[in-house]
Amino acid sequence: MAPPQSFQRDDVPAQVEALREQNRYMAGRIAELEVRVLTADEAQRLRDLIKADDRATWLWSSLKVWAAWITGVVVALTVGLDFLRRLLAGIKGGG
Repeated sequence: MAPPQSFQRDDVPAQVEALREQNRYMAGRIAELEVRVLTADEAQRLRDLIKADDRATWLWSSLKVWAAWITGVVVALTVGLDFLRRLLAGIKGGG
C-alpha cells in the first residue's frame, strides 16, 4: 500500500482547477446522455402515428382473413357448380 500523498498548500489551486475540469467534463457527458422531453405536439403526433400504424395493421390482417374466406367460397361454388353440371350431363346422357 502506498503512503498517502502529502498535501501541500501550493498544490491546492492546481487540484481545485483539476476538479473543476473534471466537473465540466462530467457535466458535458451527462448533458449528452440526457433524453430530451417531447413537447405536447410531438407526443400527440407520435400517438397519431402509432394509432395509424395499428389501424393499418388491423386493416391488412382483416383483408387477409376476408381474402381467405372469399377464395374458399369461390372455390366451393366452382366445385359445386362443376359437380352439378356433370351430374346433370350424366342424367341427360344416361336417359
